[in-house]
Amino acid sequence: MPWFLLGSFAEGLVGHSRVPLLIANPRSPVPPRIRVILFATDFSRNSVQAFKALLPRAAALAAKVVIYSKCEYVLPETEAAMQFVREYQDYLHGDIQRRRKAADEWQKAGRAAGVRVDLVLDEKPMHIVEGVLKCAKKTKADILGVVCHSGPVAAVFLGSISRQLIRAADRPVWVMHA
Repeated sequence: MPWFLLGSFAEGLVGHSRVPLLIANPRSPVPPRIRVILFATDFSRNSVQAFKALLPRAAALAAKVVIYSKCEYVLPETEAAMQFVREYQDYLHGDIQRRRKAADEWQKAGRAAGVRVDLVLDEKPMHIVEGVLKCAKKTKADILGVVCHSGPVAAVFLGSISRQLIRAADRPVWVMHA
């Protein structure tokens, strides 16, 4: 795929790289020390693998990991219409419980690796990138970690969370390719 369709060199690299990338927006300062890593996840199989790879690095840095998971189907545009639909509420409740259970396992893995792992399960109606950035500010995250699920073609037409974070973040983004 031609470079000009993908945007910047860094964004193009995200779509093709098989190794983790640490990308800093030119306007964002690079932290002198990494104390808090905010890892945005959907608890997918690819995210589990990336999280397991992240733990030894976090341990080596003596950094805390904050797991951020957004209930992404709760958007400002749909919240009002769906709040009284029982099937939707049942699904939402079940999904939140599944995410909490997965997070418990991840926290156990963190403890076993000597890494403090906290959970932020965001149920507020907002878009994922906005939620990640708000959480990063609140938790004073030094870097953001995210798994890139989409390939270069999908990213061109649909966009991706990792691509949006790279563009919007005021701190470096550690992109792990699935």
